[in-house]
Amino acid sequence: MEKLAAEESTELAINLLEQKGFVVPPSDVMERFANSRDLSEIEDFYDREYYITLLAAIKGESKPMKIYRLFIRKEIDVVNAKNLMKLKLEGMKPEKIMNYMIRGGAILPMEALNDISWMRAEDALEEIKLRLKDELRGVSTDKGAHRIAIELDRFLMRTSEKLSHTYPLSVLPVIDFIIRKKKEVDFIRIIVKGKDNGLSEGMIKELLVL
Repeated sequence: MEKLAAEESTELAINLLEQKGFVVPPSDVMERFANSRDLSEIEDFYDREYYITLLAAIKGESKPMKIYRLFIRKEIDVVNAKNLMKLKLEGMKPEKIMNYMIRGGAILPMEALNDISWMRAEDALEEIKLRLKDELRGVSTDKGAHRIAIELDRFLMRTSEKLSHTYPLSVLPVIDFIIRKKKEVDFIRIIVKGKDNGLSEGMIKELLVL
């Protein structure tokens, strides 16, 4: 990790990862990053690899494993919904949006995501709410991608809490605890960045998933 941090550029860090035998972004991802200097290109690639690898590792048909697999698939749904709405609101063409979607969702399979990607942003959000069977607290596209992402995170937290109570002897209570601890770290990161950028207390509170 110290060697990675010491590298002078993202490209050099990626080269070091490749030398160490880690999975690295393909040339088309690195080309998009080189043109845009947007780290989300690389982050999205690693998100996809993470979930593909994780799903492949969840083997067995015991009830605990089925429950765990179902939750991860619902988490993929949330990640896809967040990315789809973000990219639509940024004006990306539907055929390109699908390059950023992750296979394996429970509620939003690839076919559904493809159909939704061709809808107007307002209709796409309503279709996502319908499929998730959750109004996401009435959030609308005029609130922006960040607010939509917040409500989708809230949906995932409600899902993990419900499943953990339904199956208290499974791994899900542990997952629910980890998700909430991760959110606490995210809260601290948002507060620190907000203060550093001079945001008011009210604006910072708007950014928090409460």
